[in-house]
Amino acid sequence: MVECIGNEEQIVQLCVADRDCKKLADILVKPSRPVVDYRTPVHGITAQDLNRAAYCTQKDAQDNLVELLTPGTILVGHTLSHDLEILKISYPRVGV
Repeated sequence: MVECIGNEEQIVQLCVADRDCKKLADILVKPSRPVVDYRTPVHGITAQDLNRAAYCTQKDAQDNLVELLTPGTILVGHTLSHDLEILKISYPRVGV
């Protein structure tokens, strides 16, 4: 997450792995508003990383994640419910 103008949090990276730790997605997401705090110490992503990388929009990230979800998928991650809220995705099977 980064903090954008107006105290809005936006996702800047979507990483997804399967149960065998095989990477299914690892993409940078372009914030739709100007960033006021990159929070680089938390996730390691800098302004330069976002400027240099090929990245997608938040809508692209939403679509990418939804495409990976199946009826049996259980999502597990640190504060994942918050991440899903930021992505505007409602999903019932979230573990902690």
